[in-house]
Amino acid sequence: MTAPVLTVFDLDHTLISKNISFAFGSHLWRAGHIRLFSALYCTGCYFRHKFVRPSMQKLHRKVLGKVLHRLPFRRLQDQFERFLDKNLDQLLYLPAVGRLREAQERGDHVMLLSGSPDFLVGPTARRLGVEDWGGTCYLVDKNDRLSTIEAFMEGRAKAKRVLARANTLRLKMIHAFSDSAV
Repeated sequence: MTAPVLTVFDLDHTLISKNISFAFGSHLWRAGHIRLFSALYCTGCYFRHKFVRPSMQKLHRKVLGKVLHRLPFRRLQDQFERFLDKNLDQLLYLPAVGRLREAQERGDHVMLLSGSPDFLVGPTARRLGVEDWGGTCYLVDKNDRLSTIEAFMEGRAKAKRVLARANTLRLKMIHAFSDSAV
Protein backbone atom coordinates (compact mmCIF):
# COMPACT_ATOMS: atom_id res chain seq x y z
CA MET A 1 0.00 0.00 0.00
CA THR A 2 1.35 3.41 -0.96
CA ALA A 3 1.50 6.26 1.51
CA PRO A 4 -1.22 8.88 1.10
CA VAL A 5 -0.82 12.17 -0.70
CA LEU A 6 -1.90 15.35 1.06
CA THR A 7 -3.42 17.94 -1.28
CA VAL A 8 -4.08 21.36 0.22
CA PHE A 9 -6.20 24.09 -1.33
CA ASP A 10 -6.73 27.73 -0.47
CA LEU A 11 -10.25 29.12 -0.89
CA ASP A 12 -10.12 32.78 -1.97
CA HIS A 13 -8.77 33.37 -5.46
CA THR A 14 -8.03 29.65 -5.77
CA LEU A 15 -11.11 27.42 -5.51
CA ILE A 16 -13.29 30.54 -5.45
CA SER A 17 -12.52 33.16 -8.10
CA LYS A 18 -13.09 36.03 -5.64
CA ASN A 19 -12.75 36.78 -1.95
CA ILE A 20 -15.68 34.91 -0.41
CA SER A 21 -15.90 37.23 2.60
CA PHE A 22 -16.19 40.30 0.38
CA ALA A 23 -18.76 38.60 -1.87
CA PHE A 24 -20.81 37.52 1.16
CA GLY A 25 -20.65 41.03 2.62
CA SER A 26 -22.09 42.35 -0.64
CA HIS A 27 -24.85 39.78 -0.37
CA LEU A 28 -25.64 40.88 3.20
CA TRP A 29 -25.96 44.47 2.05
CA ARG A 30 -28.13 43.62 -0.99
CA ALA A 31 -30.35 41.45 1.23
CA GLY A 32 -30.79 44.34 3.71
CA HIS A 33 -28.93 42.77 6.64
CA ILE A 34 -26.29 45.49 6.88
CA ARG A 35 -26.57 49.20 6.25
CA LEU A 36 -24.94 51.00 3.35
CA PHE A 37 -22.49 52.72 5.73
CA SER A 38 -21.41 49.33 7.12
CA ALA A 39 -21.00 47.93 3.62
CA LEU A 40 -18.89 50.93 2.61
CA TYR A 41 -16.81 50.62 5.78
CA CYS A 42 -16.09 46.94 5.05
CA THR A 43 -15.28 47.76 1.41
CA GLY A 44 -12.82 50.43 2.54
CA CYS A 45 -11.17 48.04 5.01
CA TYR A 46 -10.89 45.36 2.31
CA PHE A 47 -9.30 47.68 -0.24
CA ARG A 48 -6.90 49.10 2.36
CA HIS A 49 -5.90 45.52 3.11
CA LYS A 50 -5.42 44.70 -0.58
CA PHE A 51 -3.43 47.81 -1.51
CA VAL A 52 -1.88 49.24 1.67
CA ARG A 53 -1.30 45.78 3.18
CA PRO A 54 -2.25 46.08 6.85
CA SER A 55 -2.45 42.67 8.46
CA MET A 56 -5.25 40.22 7.81
CA GLN A 57 -5.78 40.16 11.57
CA LYS A 58 -6.49 43.89 11.60
CA LEU A 59 -9.00 43.49 8.76
CA HIS A 60 -10.85 40.71 10.60
CA ARG A 61 -10.93 42.66 13.87
CA LYS A 62 -12.24 45.83 12.22
CA VAL A 63 -15.06 44.07 10.37
CA LEU A 64 -15.99 42.04 13.46
CA GLY A 65 -15.92 45.08 15.73
CA LYS A 66 -17.90 47.41 13.50
CA VAL A 67 -20.31 45.10 11.64
CA LEU A 68 -20.46 41.37 12.30
CA HIS A 69 -20.90 41.47 16.09
CA ARG A 70 -24.28 43.15 15.57
CA LEU A 71 -25.82 40.29 13.59
CA PRO A 72 -27.20 37.10 15.14
CA PHE A 73 -24.88 34.24 14.26
CA ARG A 74 -27.79 32.02 13.20
CA ARG A 75 -28.84 34.70 10.70
CA LEU A 76 -25.29 34.84 9.31
CA GLN A 77 -25.30 31.07 8.89
CA ASP A 78 -28.72 31.06 7.19
CA GLN A 79 -27.76 33.91 4.90
CA PHE A 80 -24.50 32.24 3.96
CA GLU A 81 -26.33 29.04 2.97
CA ARG A 82 -28.66 31.14 0.80
CA PHE A 83 -25.65 32.95 -0.64
CA LEU A 84 -24.03 29.61 -1.55
CA ASP A 85 -27.28 28.27 -3.05
CA LYS A 86 -27.48 31.27 -5.32
CA ASN A 87 -23.81 32.00 -6.08
CA LEU A 88 -21.46 29.07 -5.52
CA ASP A 89 -21.50 27.73 -9.08
CA GLN A 90 -20.64 31.16 -10.52
CA LEU A 91 -17.89 31.76 -7.94
CA LEU A 92 -16.01 28.51 -8.50
CA TYR A 93 -12.70 28.74 -10.35
CA LEU A 94 -13.10 25.65 -12.50
CA PRO A 95 -9.42 24.83 -13.20
CA ALA A 96 -8.72 24.64 -9.45
CA VAL A 97 -11.96 22.77 -8.79
CA GLY A 98 -10.87 20.29 -11.47
CA ARG A 99 -7.64 19.71 -9.54
CA LEU A 100 -9.68 19.26 -6.36
CA ARG A 101 -11.88 16.64 -8.05
CA GLU A 102 -8.79 14.84 -9.43
CA ALA A 103 -7.25 14.70 -5.94
CA GLN A 104 -10.50 13.39 -4.47
CA GLU A 105 -10.79 10.72 -7.20
CA ARG A 106 -7.18 9.61 -6.59
CA GLY A 107 -7.98 9.20 -2.91
CA ASP A 108 -5.67 11.97 -1.71
CA HIS A 109 -6.26 13.40 1.74
CA VAL A 110 -7.65 16.83 0.79
CA MET A 111 -7.52 19.90 3.04
CA LEU A 112 -9.02 23.33 2.50
CA LEU A 113 -7.33 26.08 4.52
CA SER A 114 -8.31 29.73 4.32
CA GLY A 115 -7.87 32.98 6.16
CA SER A 116 -11.59 33.59 5.68
CA PRO A 117 -13.92 33.14 8.66
CA ASP A 118 -14.53 29.53 9.64
CA PHE A 119 -18.29 30.02 9.41
CA LEU A 120 -17.79 30.67 5.67
CA VAL A 121 -15.06 28.10 5.02
CA GLY A 122 -16.86 25.15 6.64
CA PRO A 123 -20.09 25.27 4.61
CA THR A 124 -18.12 25.89 1.41
CA ALA A 125 -15.83 22.94 2.15
CA ARG A 126 -18.80 20.66 2.83
CA ARG A 127 -20.38 21.59 -0.50
CA LEU A 128 -17.09 20.79 -2.23
CA GLY A 129 -16.87 17.44 -0.46
CA VAL A 130 -13.87 18.40 1.70
CA GLU A 131 -14.01 17.16 5.27
CA ASP A 132 -10.67 18.48 6.54
CA TRP A 133 -10.80 22.27 6.56
CA GLY A 134 -9.79 25.29 8.60
CA GLY A 135 -10.45 29.02 8.65
CA THR A 136 -10.04 31.96 10.98
CA CYS A 137 -11.87 30.80 14.11
CA TYR A 138 -14.57 33.11 15.46
CA LEU A 139 -16.26 32.55 18.82
CA VAL A 140 -20.00 33.00 19.42
CA ASP A 141 -21.23 34.39 22.74
CA LYS A 142 -24.28 33.38 24.78
CA ASN A 143 -26.35 36.02 22.92
CA ASP A 144 -25.70 34.31 19.56
CA ARG A 145 -23.30 37.03 18.40
CA LEU A 146 -19.77 36.74 17.12
CA SER A 147 -17.69 37.95 20.04
CA THR A 148 -14.01 37.50 19.33
CA ILE A 149 -11.48 35.76 17.13
CA GLU A 150 -9.83 32.75 18.73
CA ALA A 151 -7.25 31.94 16.06
CA PHE A 152 -6.21 33.34 12.70
CA MET A 153 -5.60 30.95 9.81
CA GLU A 154 -2.83 32.57 7.81
CA GLY A 155 0.81 32.09 6.95
CA ARG A 156 2.50 30.14 9.73
CA ALA A 157 -0.79 28.85 11.12
CA LYS A 158 -1.57 27.30 7.74
CA ALA A 159 1.91 25.79 7.49
CA LYS A 160 1.66 24.37 11.04
CA ARG A 161 -1.73 22.84 10.25
CA VAL A 162 -0.36 21.17 7.10
CA LEU A 163 2.71 19.85 8.94
CA ALA A 164 0.58 18.58 11.81
CA ARG A 165 -1.63 16.70 9.35
CA ALA A 166 1.45 15.45 7.50
CA ASN A 167 2.80 14.02 10.77
CA THR A 168 -0.40 12.04 11.38
CA LEU A 169 -0.26 10.49 7.90
CA ARG A 170 2.58 8.56 6.34
CA LEU A 171 2.90 10.89 3.41
CA LYS A 172 4.30 10.23 0.01
CA MET A 173 3.85 13.81 -1.17
CA ILE A 174 2.20 17.16 -0.43
CA HIS A 175 0.56 19.26 -3.16
CA ALA A 176 -0.58 22.81 -2.43
CA PHE A 177 -2.77 25.14 -4.51
CA SER A 178 -2.96 28.80 -3.49
CA ASP A 179 -2.79 32.32 -4.86
CA SER A 180 -0.14 33.22 -2.28
CA ALA A 181 2.99 31.85 -0.66
CA VAL A 182 2.62 30.05 2.66
